[in-house]
Amino acid sequence: MNPIILTEILKEEKNDIVSQNAAKNPNSPPEILSEVLRRLKHDKVSWFAANNTNCPPEERSKWINEIYSKKQHSL
Repeated sequence: MNPIILTEILKEEKNDIVSQNAAKNPNSPPEILSEVLRRLKHDKVSWFAANNTNCPPEERSKWINEIYSKKQHSL
């Protein structure tokens, strides 16, 4: 799928099957995957973005640290 279309889908900030598929698509640009993770949501779209091979490792690490840090504070 076209990276521009994938970017537009992910900019909508939905957590639906279309967005989930866009987040795991190997053609998704690293910039939009980073943007998805910076939203600091604990949803499937973020999970797929974090596990996409195009996701910058430093953004993945930040997201994991923030999400689990928030989770522990809420316990």
